[in-house]
Amino acid sequence: MAAARGTKPRVAVLIAAAATRPVFDKRIAALNFAGLAVLAVNGPGAQKAALSYLHAAQDLDSRDPLLLDPDGLEVEEPSQWGGVVTGPGHHRGGLELDADRPALRALVRYARHAASN
Repeated sequence: MAAARGTKPRVAVLIAAAATRPVFDKRIAALNFAGLAVLAVNGPGAQKAALSYLHAAQDLDSRDPLLLDPDGLEVEEPSQWGGVVTGPGHHRGGLELDADRPALRALVRYARHAASN
């Protein structure tokens, strides 16, 4: 079972205060290119819904998902996330990215580092 699990893509979850347009988001494209599946969710209960979905998804590696929180929303269950990426000035101890000019290489490195911890 462990070998099969290794072939499943890791996951990042993008939460946002407003509706997202994942197809136009550079951060999502970079993470997809690096082999991560990305869920984009918003609205009340978005984090809880994403975690519930991940725990039920059999085709994804749901261990230690990466949380992308560009709006600096409250992280509801910090221990459930393998790392947190925020917008500038939110200082959550993870990686900070400018939404307009994201450092995509830094994001991919952070995602890979979070996966190895």
